[in-house]
Amino acid sequence: MKKWLADRLSSALQEEQVPDKQELMKRSPLFAELDAESLTALADRMYLRRLKKDETVYEIGSAATAVYFILEGTVGLYPSSEASGRGRLHLLKAGSHFGDAALFGARERRHRAVTCEDSLLLALFRSDYELLCRMRPQAALHILSLAAQKMYAELTVIQNELQRLTLEGRPDQ
Repeated sequence: MKKWLADRLSSALQEEQVPDKQELMKRSPLFAELDAESLTALADRMYLRRLKKDETVYEIGSAATAVYFILEGTVGLYPSSEASGRGRLHLLKAGSHFGDAALFGARERRHRAVTCEDSLLLALFRSDYELLCRMRPQAALHILSLAAQKMYAELTVIQNELQRLTLEGRPDQ
């Protein structure tokens, strides 16, 4: 009986294809500019997560420990524990990333992240990022640059919205 079970498990594991992180990363615009050594160093520090539709990546208030990169699928960010399309802050597609605040010392999540379809994510934990900073500064700077570009784009949207609201609130002169 034990041999039969061991053979079945071995066969099942061989049938399941584990994707090559480096190959997946090469296809993503997020990592396209990295040299081979940096890509290898980064891939060695990242964890692959395959999630089904409507699975929670993280909850509001949970520890902010990792940044996530979307290789396949979509992820919705929500301001509350309810995951409905109406309350969604952002819908992120393959090639996007989220949870960057984890790399900059954020203690807890301020929104909920839920997959909107079957998705493939890469997670980079803060501890691995700190190690990467020491071992491969070029790869670490690439991640930092991605986060800075995203924050700048989000700040621009906020500034434009504030300006629009300010102008709407002024009485006609």
